Amino acid sequence: MSAKLKFEMSTIDRRLLTAVEEIVSQAPIAAHKVVAWEEPALVRLTELDDLKKTGILEQIKTYRAIVGACVEAIRAQNPQPDFERTTLDDELSFVDTALNHYNYRMDDEFKKIIRPGDIIEMYTLQGIQIYRNFEFFRYCSYDFLTLMTNDWTTLYERNDEVTKRIFESVGEVVKSPTGPRPFGVAPHMMRERYLKNRRVFEIYLDSVAAIFDKETGKVAGFVCNQRGSRMVSEGHGEHGADILVMSRKRG
Repeated sequence: MSAKLKFEMSTIDRRLLTAVEEIVSQAPIAAHKVVAWEEPALVRLTELDDLKKTGILEQIKTYRAIVGACVEAIRAQNPQPDFERTTLDDELSFVDTALNHYNYRMDDEFKKIIRPGDIIEMYTLQGIQIYRNFEFFRYCSYDFLTLMTNDWTTLYERNDEVTKRIFESVGEVVKSPTGPRPFGVAPHMMRERYLKNRRVFEIYLDSVAAIFDKETGKVAGFVCNQRGSRMVSEGHGEHGADILVMSRKRG
């Protein structure tokens, strides 16, 4: 462990923390200086039952394998890649790597929508996130363990009407998977809930599409892309926020 723990941890707790520290040391994630864990996340971890912890450990191992495959793919083209600023070709390669890992496929039309700087995520039909690209970590302040032990709505806050429309869009594309569909949601602010210096960032939800099991052809989940346009931190400056980063504009 990289820090001395202040309370007793079970064997599976320690295995999980080791896995977290290993994954944040991988080049694409280390490039964004992601913290492995902080004490509140450890407290949360000890509150979970072993079945839940085992599931989280398997998710981390799977993601670590995908990240490793992504690293191999990009280094085959460029021995010294810049993981902080990946190209569009890199992103498409990462998406294919993740899909192949699960034996999934998606509509090629969705790939045409992806742009440099997009945050790309994949979810199962149960809403479990099975892939996030590295651009995500540019906007995230949470430690990796917190991301793995809490659901999205616990960690992030946004307008209820926006959330409702997101679920409607996902439901529509899963029930009638005829290709990618725009979310139809205006750019809006999303807020981290549980940090002392919470980030608030403007997010633009672009499109969502179904992903399919290659063997059965059935819908297995969905993929979506979004992009951040600016990032702020609460509690400082005019109107309670200072602009920290001006990121890539949509367009």
